Amino acid sequence: MTAINATDYLGIRALYNQTGGQTWLNKQNWNVASDTPPDADVVATWHGITVEDSRVTEIKLDDNNLVGNIPPELGELDQLRNLSLTNNSLTGTIPSELGELSNLTKLRLHNNEITGTIPTELGELANLQILGLSANALTGTIPLSWAI
Repeated sequence: MTAINATDYLGIRALYNQTGGQTWLNKQNWNVASDTPPDADVVATWHGITVEDSRVTEIKLDDNNLVGNIPPELGELDQLRNLSLTNNSLTGTIPSELGELSNLTKLRLHNNEITGTIPTELGELANLQILGLSANALTGTIPLSWAI
């Protein structure tokens, strides 16, 4: 058995702790009590998490009562391709660190209570195909770097 990547574990652990994981509607198999990263096969059983080769590649926790801020630590999950946190009660701003997710193809954050501006760093996501930010309280303009 191989442990989950330590950086990935810190990121999903931060997500759980900073978004009220104890009150999620579905937290099946989630156990972030240990400082030691668990086996990748174990993390692969956690609701909403997809693991490939000991790396987290998808986080899909839509409609799950996430409350709080999106942790900047998610920007360290460099193999993440899909981040979907729609229809929750997320607040605060979109962390600029998400702009470091070079493999990200889908970013869905719509129907939350996110505020602030869209980080220009998201314009650096060359593989991004789907972006859902509607139904939040975002202000400002769409970054010019997104112009075709």
